[in-house]
Amino acid sequence: MYGRSRKFGNITLDVKELDYIGIPAVDAPEARILNGYPFPIRGKRFFEEKIKSIGKYYEPTLSKDNAERIVRRIISDMLRDEARESVAHVKNIYFENLVVDYRGLIHYPLWKIVYKYKNSSYTGFIDGATGIVINAEHPLTPKGRIQQFVIALSLIAVGVLFGFFLFSLNHTLPAIASFVTGFISGLPALTRGVSLKVRASELKELDERKKLLFDNIMNTFIRFR
Repeated sequence: MYGRSRKFGNITLDVKELDYIGIPAVDAPEARILNGYPFPIRGKRFFEEKIKSIGKYYEPTLSKDNAERIVRRIISDMLRDEARESVAHVKNIYFENLVVDYRGLIHYPLWKIVYKYKNSSYTGFIDGATGIVINAEHPLTPKGRIQQFVIALSLIAVGVLFGFFLFSLNHTLPAIASFVTGFISGLPALTRGVSLKVRASELKELDERKKLLFDNIMNTFIRFR
């Protein structure tokens, strides 16, 4: 891998990555939730005709060439991230040898569960091989909604108070960033508070939980201090 850094000039890194990457080969709503899912590829059995009679079978719509193209892009992004963590201020990155070994199609079991509670329907998806809850909806109780409102207001209040503190120190841009961060951090909890349904996952946090208020505020403060 060859890169050019504004700080260090031309740099060549010898990076060897070996990873098993599984991607959904069908175009269906059930498959879209599996984008980025870490399929346990090794040790799995390949497709057998009798599988069609066990449950709902989806015919693959992704060609071998497109699958390789997608995996190549995923690996490239992984290597770029690793390079940027290793070298500061990377401008351009080039790959000399990027090999993708296509292993074929594997049928993967996915359980879809639908249940009703107080005239509302809830859907969940469970990994049929490992039992992990990939994504599931569940009702939010009135007490839970109140807790979400309290969390949202607390996050927003902390961002506003910290912003006024930065204003008092004549740090205008960090103060504005603190205001914005507070509202952005509180918005997911506020949204959950007004919703009767929430989503949960055993595998990963939902996108709305990825940002942490205090880390963002402190990083902003340190950057402009």
